[in-house]
Amino acid sequence: MYPKKIQELLYLIKDKMLRAKGLLRHPDLIVRLARELISSRIAETDGPVLIIHIAESLFVESQYLNYLHKERYGVPITHYSNQERLKKAKHCLGQKLSIKITTSRCGFSDQSSFCHFFKRHTGLTPSEYISSLLPPKAED
Repeated sequence: MYPKKIQELLYLIKDKMLRAKGLLRHPDLIVRLARELISSRIAETDGPVLIIHIAESLFVESQYLNYLHKERYGVPITHYSNQERLKKAKHCLGQKLSIKITTSRCGFSDQSSFCHFFKRHTGLTPSEYISSLLPPKAED
């Protein structure tokens, strides 16, 4: 919890400096900062990362942030957020954490939602993904 607060304070200081120089309103910078915040919050916390909170941190509306991200990358910002959640989920499952713990660590309220999300994005259930990581069994 403590490092998250420090990081948020650093972002606020950085934002104030950029505002003073008139740079914060540059669309590419806003999108880059949003992506950095999303990545770090997903990596460091177990709770859900909401785009509205990311936008508030950058003093922009969430719709505007989504518009900027779509202009720059061709996909909504939630697409990027989902990619980062999926990356964390694969990492957790690769570390042999249970599906239940992975569900919680990736900010999902229930295992069913997590499994549906994972299958929609990978084509595999979490159990199938875990099995795909195991070495093949030797034939007798």
